[in-house]
Amino acid sequence: MRKVIITGAGSGIGKGIADSFADKRYDLILVDRNQSNLDSAKDEYLQKYPQLHIQTVTTDLSSDEGRDKLFSIASDVDVLVNNVGYYENIDFFDLSDTDWEKMIDLNFMVGMKLSQFYLKKMLAKGQGRLIFISSESALNPDSEKIHYCVAKTMLLSLSRNLAELTRNTAVTVNCVLPGPALTSGTEKFITERYDPNLKEAEKQFMASRPTSIIGRLVRPEEIGHAVTFLADENAGAINGSNIRVEGGIVTSII
Repeated sequence: MRKVIITGAGSGIGKGIADSFADKRYDLILVDRNQSNLDSAKDEYLQKYPQLHIQTVTTDLSSDEGRDKLFSIASDVDVLVNNVGYYENIDFFDLSDTDWEKMIDLNFMVGMKLSQFYLKKMLAKGQGRLIFISSESALNPDSEKIHYCVAKTMLLSLSRNLAELTRNTAVTVNCVLPGPALTSGTEKFITERYDPNLKEAEKQFMASRPTSIIGRLVRPEEIGHAVTFLADENAGAINGSNIRVEGGIVTSII
């Protein structure tokens, strides 16, 4: 299985996932709304691996037209990584219907609709990997972003239910649950809120998450390594499962 679609691949966790698949020499289909970020990633990978096959798809996956554009370019795939999404902090009592709809659309519905298209093809072939990027917030309540937590928890249910469709095939469906990650967005947020020095800002930020065992932000490439592990043909016995890459913030033993 060598062809992978990664949504939201231009930056942040998606870029870390793309980095890992590039290192594994997968054929890459990188999807994002930002063409500049995709071009930058493609140039970076081709400098390291000149023979790598890379397609970039600039599209808005929240629209039917945007999804159809991807489907027309990549009608079949071995691995689908549903990473696209976003988060925001809004007080529960200030949340509007529009806030809820946007959150659930981008963090749940986009992945669900891509899965409807690609999982059917994987099942017809009898092999494939479907991977959702959820969040430790799916397990950890957070009163500052309740709508985000709910949307990410929905992904856990979707993933486990879709895994039931893969019986007696070599198709698997799994979730990865990252913790707070050191993306450019997080770096900007913590250096503005806590301290201009990144190391000090990270330390102060993690002090507000005392259950973390590693005591630092997760690096995007660490999340990428977990995703490529699940995508590997040798990970076929892992199905309907969740892998937490959150440094121990979640205190549950299961």
